[in-house]
Amino acid sequence: MNAEYNLILLSPLGRSGSHFIHGLFDSKQEILCFPCLFNFYATWTKYDIINPGRKNAAELIDYFLKNSYLKIFFNKNDANALFSFLDDENHGRKVGIDVKAYRNLILDEISKKGIEFPNRKQMLILFHTAYARIMDIPLENKKIILLNEHVGIPYFDLNEV
Repeated sequence: MNAEYNLILLSPLGRSGSHFIHGLFDSKQEILCFPCLFNFYATWTKYDIINPGRKNAAELIDYFLKNSYLKIFFNKNDANALFSFLDDENHGRKVGIDVKAYRNLILDEISKKGIEFPNRKQMLILFHTAYARIMDIPLENKKIILLNEHVGIPYFDLNEV
C-alpha cells in the first residue's frame, strides 16, 4: 500500500457535469475515490461546531457514518445507494457495505499508526483506504485520492446546531 497519496479536491457547483468528471477520474487505476459525493469537509465542520474540543476518533467516525453521505453505503434498500458508475459492469450497483467492518478497519488502522486523533487529511485517507479494502480494490497502484465535494450549496443551517 502506498503510504503517501496526492489529494485532489473536485469542488464544482451543482449541474456542472461533476458526476461525469468524477466518473472519468474513477476509471483511472491510479485514482481512489468513493463512487459518489462525500461531504467530508462540511461534516467535519459540523462535528467541530457541535463537539468543540472533543477529540475521540471513534465518536468522529460514528458521526460521519450517521451524518455524511457515507450512510448510503450501508443500506442497499436506500434509493440514493445508486451511483453514477460509467462502466457497464458496475452501473446502477448498490454498494451496501458492512458498517461495523468498515468502522473497525478505520479504528484498527488508527491504532496501528499510533494516532490519538486523526487530522483531516489522515481521516480522509483512512475513510478511502478502508473503503478500498472492504470493496477489494487493490491499493498498490493508487497514488491519488479524489474527493468530490460540491460547494456553493448550504450544507446545514447553523440554527440546527
